[in-house]
Amino acid sequence: MVRLEPKPILNFTKSRCARLHGPLGGALERCIANQLLKTDLALLSSPFRDQSDRDGGWRGEFWGKVVRSMILAWRAVPEPRLRAAIDMAVDFALEAHDDDGVFSSYPRKLRLSGWDLWGRKYLLLGLERYYRLVSPSPRIQETIARILNQILTEIEHSRAPLTSLGNHEGLASCSLLGAVAEGWRITGERRFRDFALRIVESGCSGKHDIFTAARQGIPPAEIGNGKAYEMISCFKGAGEILELLPASYGEAVARFYELVRNREIFLTGTGGATRFGETWYDGKFRQTWPDIGKLGETCVTVSWIQFCGRLLRLSFESTVADELERAACNALLGGMVPDGSNWTHRNPTPLAAPASKIPADDQMLRVFGTPFDHHDCCRAQGPEGLAQMAQYAVLNAQDGIAVSFFEAMTATAESPSGQSVHLEMRGEYPADGDVSLTLELETPETFALYLRIPAWWQSGSTLLFCGKPQPVRPGSYCRLERCWHSGDRVEIHFDLSARRIAAFDGGEYIAYLCGPLVMAQDSRLGTVGRPMPDELPVSGREPGFLRTLRFSDGSGLCDYASAGNRFSPDHLLQLWLKTIPPGKSHSAGSPET
Repeated sequence: MVRLEPKPILNFTKSRCARLHGPLGGALERCIANQLLKTDLALLSSPFRDQSDRDGGWRGEFWGKVVRSMILAWRAVPEPRLRAAIDMAVDFALEAHDDDGVFSSYPRKLRLSGWDLWGRKYLLLGLERYYRLVSPSPRIQETIARILNQILTEIEHSRAPLTSLGNHEGLASCSLLGAVAEGWRITGERRFRDFALRIVESGCSGKHDIFTAARQGIPPAEIGNGKAYEMISCFKGAGEILELLPASYGEAVARFYELVRNREIFLTGTGGATRFGETWYDGKFRQTWPDIGKLGETCVTVSWIQFCGRLLRLSFESTVADELERAACNALLGGMVPDGSNWTHRNPTPLAAPASKIPADDQMLRVFGTPFDHHDCCRAQGPEGLAQMAQYAVLNAQDGIAVSFFEAMTATAESPSGQSVHLEMRGEYPADGDVSLTLELETPETFALYLRIPAWWQSGSTLLFCGKPQPVRPGSYCRLERCWHSGDRVEIHFDLSARRIAAFDGGEYIAYLCGPLVMAQDSRLGTVGRPMPDELPVSGREPGFLRTLRFSDGSGLCDYASAGNRFSPDHLLQLWLKTIPPGKSHSAGSPET
């Protein structure tokens, strides 16, 4: 089990996020151009002015999700128009309250019900990120305090436990925890600190204490009501105030991570099943089942990335960074419409049968019959997942610098003495396995450079410094401590040849991987649903895909992110496959589409 420290041992750099130049970075830039900069910012804030969630809706969440995505995207890609849009969105929100000065998307008689606190949570989170990363103005600080005081006053007046308010056994309302903790740090008000502790002590669910349940090893599907997204938010919130809590809570957060990773996360790096696509369901073992339902809501993917990011900083554990990479390179990229304008709400189902991707729709229109400019929770939050990867790519360790991802990038970190160290990663990873990392610094200095060695590291992989192989251990960080000079370079060759794994339920399905990439059948590369030859295919590069594999019979696979990326019902993909026994050939009865 990962060991968590009460406070982060990896810290964000003082400079901007890393600038990614590979698949994730390119996807983020397309999201900025084709989604974020085209958002109707006045509409996003209107629910707090009009109190339009009279139908029990969740319009209040969209402003916070989109603005948080905008801010992190701007930190990674310093686009002036994006900064202007962020300021405009915040100005709109600050003026969008009722006559009593209350910020809520619900009318007075319905407050504390439905998704009211959930929406106010995201308003807070957006303002808090703006204060931390854009402009620490007194006006923003005062508004954060004002909103938190409003929430506290209303809850105290209601005399109802927080776990009885809102949806999903109290999980949605208790997910306020992270926003309350951050509000305490920004304002310094002891009242907010005490409120955060009360939320933790409530157990965050009307069913039972979710932290006790996790420590006891209860499966995630049986914790609370199993709602994945909200549950992750509660555990992440606890992970943000571990220094205030008994050690047992750190154990609970770590245990929850292990339970989710070992029981729920699909091969693609996300989870959530049943017909909603948002509920824990022992999904790791059921991902090949034909009746599993909708798989892997993009909001679950992003919240898993957020949670793993927090745990990476608390643990300095490379396998947690593996989870971040797996989720981003597969589920996240695979859930984005190629031009960055939209995302899937639910990924294809089932993964063991031909399926297509469908873009997110206007949730308000679908659920309530009232359109809201094509807004969907996943469309709002998808870009943040990409920007999170830029944020976690390069971090500061106490004695040096930690590099966790290998996509082409430029970044600046600080040495232990405070000197700026510029890093440049070159290569076409994960499409190609050869990368080089060059350091630039004014004054030679001795410090440690940590490089993540993925657990999937194969025997053909090598790490070289000054042309000499360095010893590594898969599933750890390689520590290179020396006096670094400007121009020093580390070279890594990742063996990305195909490897094959069996389905986790012990069934007859298999899947193929190349490095962090999950491979899948795609309509463009042959018949989807057709069994594959019982062999390891040969890696290749073909136009329109990050990476491809070809079998001896000419059939092929491509990376899951590229598979089905036409987002058409006629464009199919399949991840879990069956094989043709040696000596057999395809028969007329083979499944074909």
